[in-house]
Amino acid sequence: MMRLITLFFYTVLFSCCWPALSVHAASALTARVEPTSITQDETFNLSLTLNFAIDPKQSGNQLDDVYQQSPDLTPLQAQFNVLGQTVSESTQVINGKITRQKIWYYELEPKKTGQLTIPALTLDFSSGAIRSQPITVTVKPASATKADGSRLEVSVSNAQPYLYEPIYYTMRFIHRGELRDLQALPPSENVLIKPLPDSNKSVQQIINGEAMIVSEVTYLLTPLRSGDWQLPAGQIVGQKVDSRNSSFGGGFFSFSSPRPVTFRSDPIQLNVQPAQHQPWLPAQTVALTEQWESDIKGEVMVGVPIIRSLTLSVDGGGTQPLPDLTEYLPEQTDLRVRSPAPETDWQLQKDGRSGRSSLKQSFSLTPLQVGTMNLPEIRFPWWDLKSNSLQWATLPAQTLTVVPNPTLAQPTPAAALSPVAAAAVPAVTYVENIAFSPLQYGLLSAALLALFAALGQSIYSRNTVRPVESAPVNNLPKRLNQTWLRQQFAGTDDLRHLRHSLQHYAHHRWAVPVSITLPQLALYVLQHCQNGNSFAALIQQLDQVLYGGHASEFEVKAWKAELLIALSNVTDKTTGSQALSTFAPLNPAV
Repeated sequence: MMRLITLFFYTVLFSCCWPALSVHAASALTARVEPTSITQDETFNLSLTLNFAIDPKQSGNQLDDVYQQSPDLTPLQAQFNVLGQTVSESTQVINGKITRQKIWYYELEPKKTGQLTIPALTLDFSSGAIRSQPITVTVKPASATKADGSRLEVSVSNAQPYLYEPIYYTMRFIHRGELRDLQALPPSENVLIKPLPDSNKSVQQIINGEAMIVSEVTYLLTPLRSGDWQLPAGQIVGQKVDSRNSSFGGGFFSFSSPRPVTFRSDPIQLNVQPAQHQPWLPAQTVALTEQWESDIKGEVMVGVPIIRSLTLSVDGGGTQPLPDLTEYLPEQTDLRVRSPAPETDWQLQKDGRSGRSSLKQSFSLTPLQVGTMNLPEIRFPWWDLKSNSLQWATLPAQTLTVVPNPTLAQPTPAAALSPVAAAAVPAVTYVENIAFSPLQYGLLSAALLALFAALGQSIYSRNTVRPVESAPVNNLPKRLNQTWLRQQFAGTDDLRHLRHSLQHYAHHRWAVPVSITLPQLALYVLQHCQNGNSFAALIQQLDQVLYGGHASEFEVKAWKAELLIALSNVTDKTTGSQALSTFAPLNPAV
């Protein structure tokens, strides 16, 4: 009897679970790569094929739920970059059985060399998970010179600069002219980079008896770290027509279309000399000037502020921030000093090779006592790169004559009082008239009413339920530019906020719908913009993280920096303008 009960129990359990088990058992996730051996500057293709064979009498809802899933690509992130992805689906009905197939195609870029393993990737079913088989890919070091003679050469004007001393970093790319959409990616670790637009050129030369295109671009590089260290390799990324076997993916991929290629240079060893003085400002010339808003040669009244503006001009220096001038004004007890944040600027000079940076700082000086007041000399140190010596930018000492202010209460002169009364007179008894006029009282009342109204609105807003998906986009101007997008990115690491900022930027720049999805935006950039491949790939990467999970492992700050760099290279095809970091036309003979 017990045996019959046990048999009945397993029969019922098996009949209930049969649909789910049959779906799982009939499923297979197959991985395939092509080619299996590449160099580090090449990409390869990975396909994941999911096959279903299921009886039409079984529940289709479960199959639809499975089809909403996507493979978890997190295991790939340690060794590969996912540059792009596409999906295809097909359905067949044979002898009353439904056969369905879904294929994910990925383009992968290796992060290092050696025998790299594509780990087993997972798809989650309601009844369990299925995994693909691991595949090994051989990644060889990228050669400085390719088989077709293409190579990237880099050089610096000075391998032993001072800290903050600008040097020239030149990238020289030699190729046959079969590539397109070339972009130069100089190193960015421990340095500040400024492109020199006039240096961006391409010419045709005969090298070793062959016609080659020589493209060159130069950057002004400011080292931010002293010591003996290695400047990372520069890179050239572009597009090349793929000549590999087109059978991969069953003809779904058309390999007559361009694929990304990367060329890397050798690193450069730098020996950066440390600062010789503090503050440290190496330059060719430095000038310190001043401007007064009122004439100080006459008399100034006590209690009335006067404005003194100091300007520090630096020629032939780096692009690092200039020192604050506040600490170079000697402290004085008879002056009250106020200063807002300084104004800074950096511009390329007419020679197209050197920069001029400036810092303008205004000071509000309020005399507190009547009499003669001395303003000491101002001395600012800097390092002369021409003579390799310490120099000083100076402003001479000056004298102010401070007279009583008729609007302030004046003290009785001490000489007219008896010795006892004179001793009782305080040193300063100026009292400002703080009485308000009726107009001022009216303005103050209006300001208070506005403040209470704003406070009430704030309390109301906090108690209002807002949709979770609505990410705030701050202060939308009439025309959004890259500066606005950079500010939005600097203010948050929330992935949904970053997506909304991208959508608003794209809406204002290209007039696309503000609700455009990230894959649609990436496709638009590829179709309507030049040099948009890297930007589109980063947009797709954000979409994968948002909807593929594992956002906690996503390096948001590095992604934001890469996306802003890639965006600076994107140009609209209708304008024909070129970003500074994009090479000049590379096929002058065509």
